[in-house]
Parts: sequence; C-alpha cells; structure tokens
Amino acid sequence: MQTNEKKQRMILSSLAIVSCIFTLSLLPNNNNLKIAKEQLAANEKALKQRENKRKASMNVDLDYMESAAQQRLKYVFELVYGGIQTKNDLEKNKAMIKKVLGSKLANRVFEDTHYGDKFFVKKNINTQVSFQASEKKDSEVLVTVTYQFESQKEYIKLFKLNYNLERQQVNSYMITSLRGGSSNEA
Repeated sequence: MQTNEKKQRMILSSLAIVSCIFTLSLLPNNNNLKIAKEQLAANEKALKQRENKRKASMNVDLDYMESAAQQRLKYVFELVYGGIQTKNDLEKNKAMIKKVLGSKLANRVFEDTHYGDKFFVKKNINTQVSFQASEKKDSEVLVTVTYQFESQKEYIKLFKLNYNLERQQVNSYMITSLRGGSSNEA
C-alpha cells in the first residue's frame, strides 16, 4: 500500500508543480504589458493624425467649393442684374444662368429684370456673396444685389439661398426686397 501512496503523492506533487508553472505562465508579464501600452498609444496617435488630416482635407475641399460657388453666384447675379441689356445677351446666357440658379430662381430673377424685349435694369452697382453656414450639401448663402433701374432708382435685393456645394446648385431660396418690391419664397 505504501507504494500506491507514494505514487499518488508523486502524481499529486507533479500535478501541483505543473499547475503552478501553468499559472505562472498565465500571469501578465510587465514587459509585455508595457509593449502593449506603447503599441496602443502609437495606434491612437496614428488614428488622431489620420483624423486631423481628413478634417484638414475636408476644410480645404469646403473652402474650394465655397470659393467656386462664390465666384459663380457673384458672376451670375451681376450678369442678371445689370449685365443683360438685350434679348441676344439673354439668349446667350440663359442656359448657364438656369444651370447655376436653377429654373425656379432663374425665372424669378428674369421677371425682375425684363419683360419681352424690354430690359429694366440699367446697371449693377454692387453684388456681395457670403456664406453663413457651410456644409457640403446644405449651406446657407446670402447674396445682396444693389442695382439701378432705367428710372435711376436704386434697389437692393437680398437672396437667402440654401445651396448644395457638392453639386454647385441652389436647393431653395428666399428673396427680400430691401428697397422697393416685396418678399418671395420658394
């Protein structure tokens, strides 16, 4: 019987030693923990840099889109309110104006500026375009146009545009006459 007891003790002792070794191998190594923390910090830094680069790229894109929209809108409003003096001028530019302003707004400003072969606006005095809030698909743009009719009277209109910078087109608008006229919305 003693032999069986010795064997059992030896087996139990061996199991205890193996289990201690196994447990010790599962304990976290401070060196591995330090390496993992450093790797995590490096990954977070790289992710932050990538996010900052993406944001900077978006701002550059947004700035470029705003600049392009500002130039287009300024040109078109100056053209419509003072640059078109004949039916030939209108026919040459009508498609481009409708493309930039959209058909509804283009037709509305055409009603302001001429009837048939009669063109009412003598000259454009000033046109200003400014962005109030910018997002690629939904920007708020204010356009102020000061123009003079044949009667020498000056008029000012404020156009509040909901503008899509990606497509470079007017989604909706509101027109307010600051001197003369009425307020319209579409």
